Amino acid sequence: MVLKKAIIITSTLALSMLLTGFSADTSVSASAMKISETTVAASAKAKGFSPIAKIDKKYVDAANKIIKQYSNDKAFKLEEGKIITREMGENKKLEIVSLQSKNGDVTIELDKSSGKLRQLFLQFKVSELKGEYRAIYKQIEDTLKSKPLKAPYQYDKVEVSVMPQVNEESMFILPKDNPSYSQQSSQYIGVNLKDKKMGYKLELNLDKMDAEMKSNINTELKQLLDGKKQKFTTVYEVKNERSWEYNVMHSNEDPTKKVVNVTQSVGFDAKTGEVISSWPAAKQAK
Repeated sequence: MVLKKAIIITSTLALSMLLTGFSADTSVSASAMKISETTVAASAKAKGFSPIAKIDKKYVDAANKIIKQYSNDKAFKLEEGKIITREMGENKKLEIVSLQSKNGDVTIELDKSSGKLRQLFLQFKVSELKGEYRAIYKQIEDTLKSKPLKAPYQYDKVEVSVMPQVNEESMFILPKDNPSYSQQSSQYIGVNLKDKKMGYKLELNLDKMDAEMKSNINTELKQLLDGKKQKFTTVYEVKNERSWEYNVMHSNEDPTKKVVNVTQSVGFDAKTGEVISSWPAAKQAK
């Protein structure tokens, strides 16, 4: 199969999207970083929080009402809270009522002025899922089983996130070893609760990839990279609302800094095999 050439992307922004798989729109993967940052913050030792009894009851009642809608009949307990001021740009500030449990399985933020939901994060054990949530989890589980993963996707919790500002309601399976999506090497998988569409970034086992696709990618890389480093070392399958692709990388590990340095990266359309992105700038095959 001869692979077609598309426009080669070389900007810093393009590289970031290539490595992380984040979409520029409000897809499951686009909100992953927001979710992880709030999750990490919620799981850290609470600073400046007061007992829930000291928080205005109208906010606590409003929060509990919202939580119940997404609780899947799990009993979540708000135990502490505080008022925070968030910079919104253009010299605008927003006062937020932030409430949470002590174990971090629920975090909710309300606009202090309007009482409306800003964001909600709920964590579940797999055994706590039932009904629609259980069905969505099975969809994720079946997808993981169908992929030739480099290593088993180890996880111990399921997270539901709700962010009205970006019209987002999603379920994520968070990996044990890397809960922060801000790292380039992270994996994730999730489903939009509204339309049931899935988004993910998963590292594949090179030896178990489709043989024809693997051969074609190696051939294409040899042409694009002027015959250098024909065999690739790392490949991610990335799917979101905007694209479905294989991100192929040449990389080397720096043991002194415990980081992986990506030296080249090329994106291939998962359906057509078309080259859709490249970093650094690669020469077009003649």
